[in-house]
Amino acid sequence: MPKLKYKFIRYLIVINLLVSILILIATLGIRTMTAHSSIRENAAVVFRQIDQILTDNEKQLQDIREEYRVTYENKARSAAYMFENDPDLYSSQEELLRAAKLLEVDEIHLFDDKGVIFVSTDSEYIGVSMDDGEQIAFFKPMLEDKSLFLIQDIEPNSADQRQMQYSAVWSENGKFIVQIGMEPTNVLRVYRNNTLPHVFSLVSAGVGVDLYAIDSESGVIEGSTVSKHIGKTISEIGIPKAHHSKELYAEHSELEGVYSYCVFTEIRGKEIAYVVPRQAIYADMLKELAIMAVSMIFISAALVLAVMWYINRFVIRTIRRINDSLTEISMGKLDTKVEEGGTCEFAELSSHINDLINSLLSTTDVMSYIINKTDLPIGVYVYNANMKYVRFTDYIPELLSLDADEMAQMSSDYLRFKEYIRKLRSKPVAGEKNIYKLVSNSLTRFIRIEEAIHHHDVLGVVIDMTAEIEQRRRLESERDVDLLTGMLNRRGLKLTLAKLFKYPEELGHGAIFMIDADDLKKVNDTYGHSYGDRYLKALADVLHRFGSRQNISARLGGDEFVVFLYGYEDEKDLRQDIRAFVMLQDMISTVLEEGDEVMVRFSMGYALTYGQTDHSALLKEADDLMYENKRKRKGGREDDDEIPPLFR
Repeated sequence: MPKLKYKFIRYLIVINLLVSILILIATLGIRTMTAHSSIRENAAVVFRQIDQILTDNEKQLQDIREEYRVTYENKARSAAYMFENDPDLYSSQEELLRAAKLLEVDEIHLFDDKGVIFVSTDSEYIGVSMDDGEQIAFFKPMLEDKSLFLIQDIEPNSADQRQMQYSAVWSENGKFIVQIGMEPTNVLRVYRNNTLPHVFSLVSAGVGVDLYAIDSESGVIEGSTVSKHIGKTISEIGIPKAHHSKELYAEHSELEGVYSYCVFTEIRGKEIAYVVPRQAIYADMLKELAIMAVSMIFISAALVLAVMWYINRFVIRTIRRINDSLTEISMGKLDTKVEEGGTCEFAELSSHINDLINSLLSTTDVMSYIINKTDLPIGVYVYNANMKYVRFTDYIPELLSLDADEMAQMSSDYLRFKEYIRKLRSKPVAGEKNIYKLVSNSLTRFIRIEEAIHHHDVLGVVIDMTAEIEQRRRLESERDVDLLTGMLNRRGLKLTLAKLFKYPEELGHGAIFMIDADDLKKVNDTYGHSYGDRYLKALADVLHRFGSRQNISARLGGDEFVVFLYGYEDEKDLRQDIRAFVMLQDMISTVLEEGDEVMVRFSMGYALTYGQTDHSALLKEADDLMYENKRKRKGGREDDDEIPPLFR
């Protein structure tokens, strides 16, 4: 057993360690919450920057579009005026190209009033109709309304997939439509500047932070500061699906094996993710916690040393002196006095110890008197490890079945007496506490042994429990057994079935039979009730022994019996015993008055128990079939070769 000093040291170390761990955990939690809050604030700033850049780009794009619309309309109307007043300008391909160069446009197409190109800077377009494609069909409404001026959105042209923007207007004489096409360089530049990857390059997200633009429906990454992730889905790299129940949604995730903290928002219909890896969150934090842990270890060590110096000087030494005095007392030197008054508590302890010694001296004298004078059927013995003799009352030899010589030897040697008690206690009575069986000279006795140990003193009490045990066993037997047949009664059957059906998987195949003795009233009326009892006992003897496996049999009362056959591995074997049981219904006989032999007949019904757990329901099922069998037997005998139809 460890000394108090070392237990106290361990206790202080454990307390300091637990407090330090709790402080570190709390600090880590607070710092983590602060870091996450800071990340969300930084993310919100970055998200506002992105949104502002997109807003500015959209405004710039709108201004440029309006500027281009005016430019396109002026160029288209200028071309219409030139070609209307000088048809020679489109008389040849070269003239038309010079006109396009003069107007600073990339393409010129002339449509007739049917919507068919008859002149073009690109000869392969000649003959193309406004009905020949979705892109060119945009201008078809002009065939119905010659006052229209239409300008198309930027789209790849059909020839070389260049990004082009087309506009068209009627000539003033209404004979042809002039369509011009230009590559909108400034618009495309603003478009490129308005893409999220470009916008990401303009904001300062922070060291180690990555930004992602994600399509909300497909989960495809459309833009990112990590170029290799563009085009992948969020599930491929581990970005969680955002839930925009709040303006900012944050969640932990693992991106390609790197634990990260993700903050999401929605901008212009796209999910924007602000992703910070664990290293960026915890790098400085772990260094600070390590420094704090080292500092706390030094503080805890200093505290433990200071406390232990005080405990060792003012507590441990005093306790050691008290223990030395108590050792002398336990060895029999009862005149030893404990005088330790360094503190109020120790002075009070010394006083109580001295009072206890005085009380023990007085109690020893009283106990000696009681041990010698008591006449109760209870034996008491006392011995001490520091004393050789055993003291006991006169009833102890009789209770322990010891003769005078044996008791004389044991009373003078407590070790022999202790060994004798140990052997007695090695034979406990099952189900009883501290009760042991003692057999000597064909006499069986049940005794209770209780011992109390105080320091080196052992006080034992021996009580004769024979009459009580035998009476309780007799009552228990009478309670659960039918006195006439020796079978279980109704209560005993209920307890037994409840215990067996608690583990139905261990019962195997089985059957519960309800049995009713036939003709019992006729036997009682003819021969008397004593012969009726003989009639029932004859039936009970057969039922109790029947079956090739386990058998539980009971008499419920009157002429009603229950037999439970179980433990069959195969239902076929069980069926054979059931068939044999049915045949017994008219094969049992017994001798009654003056050698009269009568048949002991019975009606029966049964229920198979395999896989069942409710024995009450099985008994009810068997009982119903038994009454059905009784009604049929009143009408005639069953075929001995087959199980009656009422048995399933």
